[in-house]
Amino acid sequence: MCGIAGSINLTFDVPSVLNALRHRGPDDQQAVSVDNIQLLHVRLSIIDRAGGAQPMTRGHLTIVYNGEIYNHMALRSRFGLSCHTGSDTETLLALYEKLGLDCFQYLDGMFAIALYDSAEKALFLVRDRAGEKPLYCYKQGSGFAFASELNALRKIVPAQIDVRSINQYLNAGFFYQAQTPYLDVSEIRPGHVVRVDTNNQSVQEWPWFSVESTGHDNRGDSMTEEKAVTDLDAALHKAIEDRLLSSDLEVGCFLSGGIDSGLVTAIASAYTKKLKTFTVSFDGQFDEAPLARQVANLYNTEHTDIQIGYDDLDQNIESILTAYGEPICDDSVVPSWYVSRAAKEHVTVVMTGDGADELYAGYRRYVPYAHMNLFSSQPTPLQTVLGQFARLPAAKNKMSRYNYLHRMASLLRLSGPERFLAAMVNVDSHSLLERELNPAFVDAFDQLAALPESSLTKMMRMDFHSLLAGSLLPKMDIASMAHALETRTPFFSDELFKHAAALPDNLKIRGTTTKYLLRALAQKYLPADVVSAPKRGFETPLTNWVDGVLKERICDTLTGNTFVSQFYRPGAINQLINHESTISHQQRARTLWMLFATELWARTVR
Repeated sequence: MCGIAGSINLTFDVPSVLNALRHRGPDDQQAVSVDNIQLLHVRLSIIDRAGGAQPMTRGHLTIVYNGEIYNHMALRSRFGLSCHTGSDTETLLALYEKLGLDCFQYLDGMFAIALYDSAEKALFLVRDRAGEKPLYCYKQGSGFAFASELNALRKIVPAQIDVRSINQYLNAGFFYQAQTPYLDVSEIRPGHVVRVDTNNQSVQEWPWFSVESTGHDNRGDSMTEEKAVTDLDAALHKAIEDRLLSSDLEVGCFLSGGIDSGLVTAIASAYTKKLKTFTVSFDGQFDEAPLARQVANLYNTEHTDIQIGYDDLDQNIESILTAYGEPICDDSVVPSWYVSRAAKEHVTVVMTGDGADELYAGYRRYVPYAHMNLFSSQPTPLQTVLGQFARLPAAKNKMSRYNYLHRMASLLRLSGPERFLAAMVNVDSHSLLERELNPAFVDAFDQLAALPESSLTKMMRMDFHSLLAGSLLPKMDIASMAHALETRTPFFSDELFKHAAALPDNLKIRGTTTKYLLRALAQKYLPADVVSAPKRGFETPLTNWVDGVLKERICDTLTGNTFVSQFYRPGAINQLINHESTISHQQRARTLWMLFATELWARTVR
C-alpha cells in the first residue's frame, strides 16, 4: 500500500509532495525523472520489502503504483513471466510487456497505476474495478499532474474551487464519478484507463472493466440456491486465502457483530493460526462486542475488544475531515478514523467485510426496489396510497421500523433521480438557492431507467457508480492510510464480482430479508444470533454530536459570512442551527454535518 504522484511538463517542490503523501508510505519515499515525466512514490512495505522499491523500471517501462495484486504469483506461472524479485510491481511490468493494455483484466487486486511507456511516449493511469484505490489528475494547457490524494495534488498545481460543482454536491451529497470540487481536476473513474500522450498532452479514456457486462456468461434465473451458495463459498475462500498469503506481514481482521466480517473471520481462521481479530465499541452506540465475541470464541482467534470514546472528537474533527481534500457527507468517516488508529497499534494489514452490501444487496432501502418498479415515472395506485404516509411526523429513532416505513413512503412521493438521492443520502436540498444535479449523474440515471433490468439491479448499479466510488471507498482509504494501515476487501475479488453479478434478484432479496444468499452461507459458519442480527454498520450518534460535543464548533464555523452561505436562502442555515427547520432530526443533523465539513474544507483552499 502506497501513495503516488507525478507530472508532465510541470515544475514543483518534490519534497513537499512526498511529505504530503508520507502518511500513506512511511517506509520509503522516492522520485525519478524520465524524459518530461516526474514520478513520485511513497511506500508502505507489505510484499517483498527488500526488492519492491518504486519507482521501478524494466526496459522502456517505468511504474509507480498503489495497491496490491493478490494473484500476481499465479499470473507469473500462467503467462510464463520472468522476474527477478518477489514484488507484484515487477509482475505488473512483465505482464504489460507480454499483453499490453489487455493485462488489467487478469488482475485480482486493488490498484491505482501510473505506467510510463517511453517507447510509446505515453503515460497510462489505471484504476481497479471498484475504485478501492483513489487517483486524481489535473489537466491545463501542456501541463498534466496526478496524485493519490487531492491534498497532495494541490502541492503540485494551484487549486481553484469549482463553485458549480460544490452546488451540485450540496444537492446530492456526493461527487459523481470524475467530478471533483476543483476546476481542471478530475478523478480517474473506477475500471478505467487514461492515456496521456507525453508529446502533445492529448488525453484518451476508456473502460477496461464494466460491472454491467460482468456475469453475463452464467447469469440466469435458473441458478439454484444450492449451487449459488457452493460457488459463493468457494470464491470467498479463494479471495480470503489470496489476501492472507499475499503479504510479508501479519494480516488481521476487523470483526463486527455482522455476517460480512464474521464470514471473513471464520474462513480466514482456516488459513491462519491464532488470527488476530478486532472489535471496536463506541460510547453511546450499539455494542457489537458480545456478538463478535461469539465468533471469536468459536474460531479461537486472538481477539481484542477496543473501547473508544469521542471525548477528544472536538480536537480531532478538523484533521479527520480535511484529510479528504474535498467535502465529505458521510459521518461514518469519524469511527473509521478511530478504528484505523486503534488497529494500527496491533497490525499493519487488516481484512474487512466491506463491499458485501453493495454486491449482495445488504441495505434495507433495497427491499422496496426488489418488489416495486421504483424507476418508473408512473406510480401505481398502491404506491400513491402508501406515499400518503409521508405526511405523518418524521421518526426520531433512525433504526425504528416506523422510520423505515416513513422513509419508504417519502420515497414513493418522489420520482427520478430525486427518489434515488432520498433513499441514499437524505440531506436537505430544498433550502438551496439553486437546485441542480450533475448532468452526467442525471443522464446515467435516465439511461439506466430505460433499460429492461429489474428495479433492484438498477438501484444497485446506481449505488456502485455513485455511493461506493464517491463516498464509501474514499472514506475507508483516507481513514486507514492516515494511520499507514492497509485494508483488504475480499468481497471485491474478481471472482466474487462475477458471482454476484450473475445472481437473480430472489437470491439477493427474499421477502424483506436482505443479503439473502450471504445469510444462507453464514448459517454454515456463524452463530444464529449473528446470522439474524440486523445490519447496523458504523451507526454514529450524529444528532448528539451536532447538538453536543461539536455544537459550539459547528455554530462558530457556520455563522457569519461563510463560504457555504452563498448556496442557501438567507437565514436557512441559521434555521438549521436553531432547530427552526421542519425536516427530521436525522436529516437536519446530516445537513449540518455536510455544511460543516464543506466549510472546513473551503477554509483550507481559500
